[in-house]
Amino acid sequence: MERKYLKKLLEWKDDNDRKPLLVLGARQVGKTYLIEQLFAKVYYKKAYLRIDCSNDPEFVDYVFKNDNLDKVLQYIQLHYDFPVDKNHLLFFDDVQECLPIIKMMKHFCEQKREVPVIVSGSLVRIKINRYAHKRGGYAAMSLT
Repeated sequence: MERKYLKKLLEWKDDNDRKPLLVLGARQVGKTYLIEQLFAKVYYKKAYLRIDCSNDPEFVDYVFKNDNLDKVLQYIQLHYDFPVDKNHLLFFDDVQECLPIIKMMKHFCEQKREVPVIVSGSLVRIKINRYAHKRGGYAAMSLT
């Protein structure tokens, strides 16, 4: 798994026309380990932020109440003291707990494409079907 999917992440990172990346997979297959331990810690060093939507109810509540991309990015910059720019990776984990983030991927693609964004989750495929008929603004990689 390490070489195959890590190679795909590196291709995504180096793509000049990079879109936000959605990583799907069953529970406990190594999505978070792949993205954080093998990719982010090595290629972004300390320039990445992992927001665990299953373990950060304050963030999730804020996003549900303020599903505007600019407001969410301001919240991230202030609350986590994290710069949102082309050199800093945003990683939203367990996004099935915060579906407005999936909806925002289109806005990331249209308005903030320079910002590297990875979204991962399990059971997302089922929930994402609600948005399936809308135009998507993200790339996808499945670990199944």
